[in-house]
This record gives sequence, C-alpha cells and structure tokens, in this order.
Amino acid sequence: MKSLELLAVVVVCGLASTAAGGVSVSVDGQVGEEVILKVGQSAVVWVSSDDGVPYSVYLGFDGETAVVGLGSPTRYTAAGNLSSTSAVSPPPITGYYLNAAGTSPAPSAGLHFHLLCGGMSEGTETLKLYDSTLSVVLQSVTIRVEGAAAGTGFTYQGRLLDEDKAASGLFDLRLELFEAPSAGNRIGGTFDLADVSVEDGYFTVRLDFGNVFGGQARWLQTSVRASGSSEDYTRLWPRQRLTAAPQATYAAWAGLAEHAVIASGVHWANVAGIPPAIANYAAPDVQAGFVPYYDGSRFVSSAIRSDGERAAVGTNINTSRKFSVYTNSETQGLYSVNARAGTGNNYAIYGMASGDTTGPSFGVYGWSSSNSGNNYGSYGFAGTPSPGINYGVYGSAYNSGSGGAYAGYFNGDVGITGILNQDQDLRIATNSGRRVAIGTGIDQNRKVNVYADGQTYAFSSVNAREGTSINIASYGAASGNTTANSYGVWGVSSSASGANYAVYGRATANSTGPNYGVYGYAINGGGGASYAGYFNGVTIMLGDVGVGTTNIPTGRRINTSTGAYLSTGGVWTNSSSRDWKENFEAVDGREVLERLVRVPVSTWNYKTEDVSVRHMGPVSQDLYAAFRLSGDDESISTVDTAGLSFAAIQGLYQVIEEKEAEIASVRRENEEIKNRLAAIESQLAALAGQRGGL
Repeated sequence: MKSLELLAVVVVCGLASTAAGGVSVSVDGQVGEEVILKVGQSAVVWVSSDDGVPYSVYLGFDGETAVVGLGSPTRYTAAGNLSSTSAVSPPPITGYYLNAAGTSPAPSAGLHFHLLCGGMSEGTETLKLYDSTLSVVLQSVTIRVEGAAAGTGFTYQGRLLDEDKAASGLFDLRLELFEAPSAGNRIGGTFDLADVSVEDGYFTVRLDFGNVFGGQARWLQTSVRASGSSEDYTRLWPRQRLTAAPQATYAAWAGLAEHAVIASGVHWANVAGIPPAIANYAAPDVQAGFVPYYDGSRFVSSAIRSDGERAAVGTNINTSRKFSVYTNSETQGLYSVNARAGTGNNYAIYGMASGDTTGPSFGVYGWSSSNSGNNYGSYGFAGTPSPGINYGVYGSAYNSGSGGAYAGYFNGDVGITGILNQDQDLRIATNSGRRVAIGTGIDQNRKVNVYADGQTYAFSSVNAREGTSINIASYGAASGNTTANSYGVWGVSSSASGANYAVYGRATANSTGPNYGVYGYAINGGGGASYAGYFNGVTIMLGDVGVGTTNIPTGRRINTSTGAYLSTGGVWTNSSSRDWKENFEAVDGREVLERLVRVPVSTWNYKTEDVSVRHMGPVSQDLYAAFRLSGDDESISTVDTAGLSFAAIQGLYQVIEEKEAEIASVRRENEEIKNRLAAIESQLAALAGQRGGL
C-alpha cells in the first residue's frame, strides 16, 4: 500500500578564484557551474583554507531571500582557537560573519566552517563570499531551487466487516501507525477521519505520517465508530502491516551509492581515484588509540580516543565507562540538541540502565564541579515542534536486583526551562520510601517538598496547550483509605505582605476540551474526611465555576450538577424540574395563608455584619415551627419561600374569590330590593292620582 519515490539531488558548484589567504567555498565537495536543489532538500556548504592564513569574511545572500535558507555555522579546530561566527541580517546581506584566528592553536590548512543550505521555494539566488569590508566578492555560487521533491503521503485501502458481513455507509475512522503488531510506540500523528464512505466493506483514504518509512516494519491501527457519534472509537484487531510496493522496495535501497560496487577483500590502497590523504594516511599524523579526523587535506588525530570497545573525549579511556567526556575549558561537558522536525519521538540524550545489579543504576549520570559560571551535569534541549514526543534528556532505569535505580539523579539545583506541549513536561516517579525536595531538606512526611523564600511562587504550574483533550495545570489526588483527613491539593501561604496564594492555578489555552487551573480529586474509604480542595481563607475565582459538572453553558457564572446556577447577570436560579422531584402532596393554599400570617416578620442584621446593615424576614425557627420545611430549623431555603409565596397567593386568591362571590350576591339582593321599592313607589303614585280625580 506504501509507494515512495526518491529523487536524486544534483549538486554542482562553480568557484571563482580563491583569495583572502587561500579561503574557498564548496558545496558537498562538488565543483561546476551551479547548484541545483529541490524544495525541501539541502546541501552542505564548506569553507576551507589551503594555507592557514588568518582571515575574516562574510558569507551570504544580498538582501533578504525566501528561496534558500542558511543554517548556523559549525567551527572546526583548524580555524584556530579564537575563531568565531555571528549572524548578519540585511542590510546589506543575509548570512554570517566568519573569522579564522588564534594562536594556541593558530589557523591551519583544512576545513574551517560548515553549514547547511536548503531550498525553501522555487527560484535562483547567488551565494557570495565577501572580504572583511563587504566591498569585494571573493567567490560566488549560483543556487537554483526547483519544484518540491515527492511527498510522504500515500493512499490506503482497507476493508471493514461487521460481524463477518461487509459494512456499508458512513463511518468515523481513527488511523494510527505503530512500530509493532501490538503495544510498541506510536509513530507520527493520529488521523481522525469523519464521514468516511464504506461500500461493500471497502474504503479508501489518504494518509501522511511524514518521513517515517525507512525500511522498518510498520503496522496500521484502525479504530471505528458510527458517523457523527460521540462515543469512544472501537479498535479493530489485528493491526495491519504496511508492505512496500515494488517501486518503494527499490527506493529503500536507493539511499545507497548510485554506482556502489561490492569490493569485499579489496584494500583501499588498490582502489583507483581515492585521495592520497586517504590512501596513504598513517602515523605520525594519526596517533595510536585516537579516532582519525580528516581536516580537508589529510587525516590527523581527533579528540576522540578509542580502544575498540570504549571511547573517551578529552581524557583517557576508563575501563569502567563505555564513553567518557572531560573538559576544563568548555561550558558544557556534554551538549546535545535534537532539532529534527517531523514525526516520531525525538531524543537529544537517551540513556537506559536496565541491568540487574546490586549497586545503583543510572540511566543518565552527569557531574559538574566548576566553581564559576553556569554548570550543567547534564543539559538537554528538544525544542523543535513535532507531532511526536520531544525529550531534552530521557532516562529510564530498571533494576530487579537489590541496588537502587535512577533514571535521573540530581544532586544539586535542577533548572527546567522552555515551553513544551506534551502531557508531562517533567515526571518524577519514586518508589516506596523515596522522596523529593526542592530548596529544602527531605521531609519524611512529604513525597515532594518545595521551599522558597526569594521567589514569588513556591510552586507555579501553567498549562497553555491548545488541543481537544483535557488540560490540567496542577493535578492532585488523595485516594488512600485513612482515618485522618485527605487532601487532593493542600497549600499554605503565610506571608505578611502582598498578595498570597496558597495554591494558584491558571489554564488559559484555547481548547475544545475542559481546562483546569487546579484540579483536585479525593476519595477516602476510611473514617477520615476527604477534600479535593480545602480553602481556609479568602477564595477568589476569576472565571466561570462548575460544581459537580464540567459543563458551563454560556450565560452562567456558576453552574451545578443539580441544575441550579448563577447567571452572568447575577441572578440565582434554582433547579425545579419535575424530573428532579418525587413524593408530591397537594397543598391547601388557604391553610398556608392562615399559618403564614401568624409567622413573625421583623428587621435585623447578621452578627457578622455592621448594625447599619438591615434585612427583613422571619427567622428559620419560626418558619420551621409553622411548616416543617427544609429538614432543619437553622436555615430558610429560597425554594421553600417561593413555594410558600405561591401557596399563600393561591389561598389569598381563594379568599378573594369567595368575598367577590359574596359581594356579587349582596349586589343582586340589593338590586332586587331596589326593583321592589321602585314598583311599590309606582303603585303608590298611581293610587294617589286616582284619589285626586275623585
């Protein structure tokens, strides 16, 4: 399923006449009219001298360039002990200042500097070597960058069965690459593909794990779930091994020399065309016990000693050490930087001590005893953005014997700097009886003890990772079964001035998953109390708060798992859904009204408040005596007061309805009386008229 294409890099370089004490420039040792690179490919630029005369030159491109990039130069011993390099930005050039100088040792003929140049975009640039005044061009090399080399993506076709039947429809797929058929390390990133069409069990997807296929076996892990589902993916077994197509099989061997010849048993002195410096190198140029080093014209002794089994730099072979490094002049005894960009794990220094011994085992052991400047026993830096995990220093120690095992042992101050985006920047795992202390002595009651009297924060944790999973700045869990109190996170701040934070956490990353500044979790199956977070003092929360839930909808400042919440407008809303309630009983509103009017109402203030602050209402004891609500007589629930108000209003409505009915009846009776009186008066008037006519 995997098809690769390897493009050959054609590198030729044109040289002008050498100058400035015999200094010259070459690219990968090739000479011609121009250098041709592909986008994303690189070549090595060498700066050499054939006579060792001290010099200062500039190497770079006129102005700014987006076509070719230059890496940082590396200095060699032949450039002299006072040699130096420094970056130069436009104007006038983009490049470096190179200086070959010194007395102990002085510059000598050979390789002085090297750096990488890489194609960034299509176009043509001229790499120039200037004199120390930037007014004379000593040499120039034309670099032409052509279209990008073949990518690392490939098409994968798989088959999906549902209970031995070919599946059809839309599915969400998760595809991951591993180095083993089970367990093993994941290689490259994770591909979550939504709404993948599956017809008669077959599906086709485009994948790109980067440049991770170097001939080693690789297995593809597929996980599936229904399209649009929020449930976890179901992993499908077994993992599928990725096999190479015929062209990819050829490409795996194409990294060898294009015209390689098997020369078993042939001494190199009998091979035509090799440089005399290689064919004829021998003592006294190379001392016995030293690894040879080619300085551009001959082989000489390097700084590395070896007895065939062990190696040493700056010191003699130590039979108890596989590799020894000693220096009394450099800042770092051993310095390693891994700046590789790509997929898979990056290790600047990797150490493992897994032997069964009765003594201590150290995955990485470093010692620095200088009395001045910054001293690093071991210094590692891994800062290249990568989908995989980066380790500046990685140590793993396992000892099944009776001795100790230390993945990293630090006898002194430990400094950790940088911005890392992995789940764990620093992990200290100690077995039973082992403890860690920073800034103070070991406390037998504390696994990790931190003390500071000059810093703002004794312990500070910031998680600014962006992604889709949960972010936790500080995580504490107390889950032991104890009869005493258990604290997931416990902090004390006793300073007498300024703002004091016993525990301070901040989670500000833009993430689709929850962010926790401080996360505490406590379970205690014993007789003691259990506190995920215990705050004895003023507690300030600048942000939304979830109680019993991680879901905080828009418009809510405090949200609870009970359904109650405080809105961003400052309104507290109680949970009142029928789904949350049971044991309903009807209420006689008129009876509630009659009881409620007998409950005393007064104005008052809480004992913790100033007397000028006034409140109005009943006390809980009187209200409880009248209605027996809320389960105790120490508090009044806002839900109950609202319920009492509703019931009393309904009771009052009943009273009003009855009174209105009575009033209506009286009005009807009055109307009838009025009508009778009017009839009587009419009859009397008629009688009076009759008498007058007699």
